[in-house]
Amino acid sequence: MSDDRRILIILGTNGLLYFAINQINAVLALFSIHLSLDALYLLLAALYMKTHQGLIVCMVTALVIDATLPIPLGTHVILYCGALVFLLRSRWLLRRENPHHVVLSALWCNFFIMLGLSLFVGKGMLGQSDFWLRFLADLTISQLLLIIMARWWVDAQRKILLLWEIDVAAELQQY
Repeated sequence: MSDDRRILIILGTNGLLYFAINQINAVLALFSIHLSLDALYLLLAALYMKTHQGLIVCMVTALVIDATLPIPLGTHVILYCGALVFLLRSRWLLRRENPHHVVLSALWCNFFIMLGLSLFVGKGMLGQSDFWLRFLADLTISQLLLIIMARWWVDAQRKILLLWEIDVAAELQQY
């Protein structure tokens, strides 16, 4: 039962984060800025959860995001699962408690997801310099915000889980 509760709690926090990012993007649209903080949805699932639990969180979050956007269903699933596999394969190299490792893994995943989504959505505009300038501007702003938020968001999710008496760090040490 605690596994189901853990997955639901993380999905709930991801939903709140998605809602908050959409509200911020609605305001920033006046300035032609779009924040993409997709790596935040995957960090706790990749660094602290078991593989099958992380995959469930990743796929459900991606499907919910896909359902709200005018892109083919499964686009985010492919990108998120690719980023999750990258994080899971490099998990033994990362120290979960080191804030630099958390931030660097978030930056790499966010870059991979933004680049993949931009290449998929902007098929006809890849040769235009305006497309790449907009991509680099959004990437820079998103990555700077991600540097500030990544460690804070993982700690916040862990504390929410601790409120429900689920210590994910201690459970991984038992493995």
